Amino acid sequence: MRGLLYTSLGLVVSALNVAGSSFTGQKQCDSNICITGLRDSSNGTQTWTLAGPEGKDLGSSQVGWMAIGFGTKMANSQMVILWPNSDGSITMSQRNATGHNMPKVVQSPPRAANLMKSESFSNSTSTSFTFTIPSSSDSDANNTQLIYAMSDHNPGSSSPSANIVQHNKNGNMQFNLLATYNPNEGNSGSSSSSSSSSPSTAVYAHAAFGALAAMLFLPLGALVPRWARAFTVKRWWFPAHGALNGILGLTCVVVAFAIAAASFDDGVLGSTHTKCGLALLILVIFQSLLGSATHWLKHRLIEKSKIAWRRGPLNFVHMITGIAIIALGWVTVYQGLFSMWSSSYDSAPGNGWKIAFWVLMAVPAALYVIGLAFIPRQLKLEHELHNGTTKEIGTPTEEKGRTSIGRRFSPAA
Repeated sequence: MRGLLYTSLGLVVSALNVAGSSFTGQKQCDSNICITGLRDSSNGTQTWTLAGPEGKDLGSSQVGWMAIGFGTKMANSQMVILWPNSDGSITMSQRNATGHNMPKVVQSPPRAANLMKSESFSNSTSTSFTFTIPSSSDSDANNTQLIYAMSDHNPGSSSPSANIVQHNKNGNMQFNLLATYNPNEGNSGSSSSSSSSSPSTAVYAHAAFGALAAMLFLPLGALVPRWARAFTVKRWWFPAHGALNGILGLTCVVVAFAIAAASFDDGVLGSTHTKCGLALLILVIFQSLLGSATHWLKHRLIEKSKIAWRRGPLNFVHMITGIAIIALGWVTVYQGLFSMWSSSYDSAPGNGWKIAFWVLMAVPAALYVIGLAFIPRQLKLEHELHNGTTKEIGTPTEEKGRTSIGRRFSPAA
C-alpha cells in the first residue's frame, strides 16, 4: 500500500512537471511519521502529505489526528490539523496556540489550506493526508522549519472546531523545498522526534513542588495560628507559621513556577493552569511581605513605641489573602492534575489520585472551619492578656500609659 502511494505521488509530480509545473521539495521521515513537502514555483503553492513512518503503515485505528505547524515551536505556529471520521471523510482544521495548550481555530488564516480529498484517506491498513497551502517568502528557503504532532485519540467529531486530546508524539523537521524531489529518498536532511506519551522528569518535579506548596505547606501555615491562638497567648506559633508559608510554601511555589517557565512551552497565559499558577506566585510573594508587616514588623514597632495593640486592617487583609491563596492553590493543582495531565499524556490520573486530592483538600478545610468555633476562646485569652490577667514575654501588655490602636477583639487567623 505504501509503495503504491509513493509511486502514485511520484507519477503525479512527474506529470505536473511535464505539464509545465516546477515541483521541488523533500520527504522527511522519523520513527513516528513521514512528511512530504513539495513546492510548485509556477503557481506559488506548497503540497504537504502526512503518512506513517517508513515500513509501518498506520491504519485508522492507530491515527487519532495528525498535524504540522510552520515554525520551530507550538506558540504562534500556523497549524494544520487533520483527522479521519467514522463516515470515511477527512476533517482539516487550521489553528493557532499561544503555547502548549489547546489550539484555537483560526477562521481567516493568513495562508488558507485546501484539503486534497482525492489524495487523502484513512482505512484499516493505511492513512495519508494531503493538502495544499500558498507559499510564503519565509518558508520557501532551504530551511523550512516544521513542527509535527500526532495522537491516537480521535476527536470523535467532524467539526473543525472539535476539541482534540493533546499529542502523544511530536517532533521537529527541516525541509529544503528548493531541492530536486526524489520520492525514494525519505531520510535525507535532519529530523527529530520526542514522545509525550509519559511525563518527563521536569513534569514530575514541577508537580511535586507545586503539590507540596498547595496541598501541605500553605494549608498547614494557616492551621497552625488558627488553632494555636485558641489555646495560648504565647507566640511560638509565629515562627512555625512564617516557616511554613514564608519559607517552605513560597520556595516551593517559586521553584514550581521556575521549572514550568524553563521546561514547558505553555505561554504565560496559555491555559487555566498557567493563569492560576502565575496568580498564585504573585499572591504568595505579596502575602509574605504582608505577613512580615502584619506580624513581625508591627510587633517590633509596638515594642519600641510602648503602644498597646489591637488587631488592625492589615490583619484582616492578611487573613483573607491567605484563605484566597489556599483556595487558588487547590484550583491550580486540580487544573494541572486533572486537566493538563489528562490531556497531555496517555494515562490519566487514576481514582487514587482523585481521592488523595479531595482528602488533602477536605481535611484542612474542615479543620479550619472547626477552628473558627474556638474564636470565643481566643478572644477571651486576648482579653485577659490585655487586662493583665495573662502576660506574655515579648507581647504588649496592659501597662498604664500605653495607647490602644486598631480594632478590638476581631477573629483574624
